[in-house]
Amino acid sequence: MDAADRRRYTFTVPQRSERRAVSLRRNTSAYVSQLEYAMILIISLIAIGIVLLFVEVIIPGGIIGAFGIVLITAGIVLGFAESLALGVGLFTGAIVFGIFGFLAWVRYFPDSATGKKIFLDKDAGDWQGYDKGYVSLLGARGIARTDLRPSGTALLSNKRYDVVSRGELIDQGSEIEVIEVEGNRIVVAAASDGTQNQV
Repeated sequence: MDAADRRRYTFTVPQRSERRAVSLRRNTSAYVSQLEYAMILIISLIAIGIVLLFVEVIIPGGIIGAFGIVLITAGIVLGFAESLALGVGLFTGAIVFGIFGFLAWVRYFPDSATGKKIFLDKDAGDWQGYDKGYVSLLGARGIARTDLRPSGTALLSNKRYDVVSRGELIDQGSEIEVIEVEGNRIVVAAASDGTQNQV
């Protein structure tokens, strides 16, 4: 090998090696850029999904929350597409976050300003679906303002009430007596003495 060949060999080998290094750096840079883009997309999907779930808590409706769950699921699926470890990590994180988020929601949300607008302070144990004052009419006497056939209107304690008899026909102006009160249903019968007063 003469001097010219040695010079050619000396300069050729580093040039090929350098080209390979440049190509490797470009491929690595492209892979890193693609991985960074994928991670940004995954994090954005999951973050937006979590925000939508919080919005669903404040403004219930179902659609916003469902869309948030879809975004979180899409982020986890993309994580599995990138790598199994990333997908498993995201899936596990979503489950843990979901459990702690639900427990925190149950613990703190009902006491918040929004929660107090949504949830009732008391249960329905003491609710009454009728006017308790009707019970005081039991045994009261009054006048049938209309014919009771069997329902109609009566004047009891100087107030008009919708009443019903037990099937008997009671003429207008007849004296009646309240014999039973069932919720808002006032049951009457003709007064036992049989007297009749005209309206």
